[in-house]
Amino acid sequence: MSTFSPFKNGIPITVTAAMIEKILRMKSYGQDIKVEITPKHIVLSGTMEVKKMMFKKNVAFRITLKPVHVEKRTIKMNVNAWNIVRKIPVGTIKSYELIEGALKMKLTL
Repeated sequence: MSTFSPFKNGIPITVTAAMIEKILRMKSYGQDIKVEITPKHIVLSGTMEVKKMMFKKNVAFRITLKPVHVEKRTIKMNVNAWNIVRKIPVGTIKSYELIEGALKMKLTL
């Protein structure tokens, strides 16, 4: 005779777009960020304040994430998925900067 255990296959939880938005807003000091979750992607969009020397500018952004791997309690973004990064087979990301229409990264060699 087997007994039913609701925890046998894991505990189902739901993380909503609103929950992710709340965390992102707390971590980004109230910047305008919107989260959309589809069956295939998580889309982050909004505006961020970019500082360059003494100037500040609000820059619009949109990032589409496709979760492909979960390790323990983390989902990480693998920038090796981009051909431009794969062309440089050595180094690690030293720094990054959001600019108008792009994400600039510096790799250590």
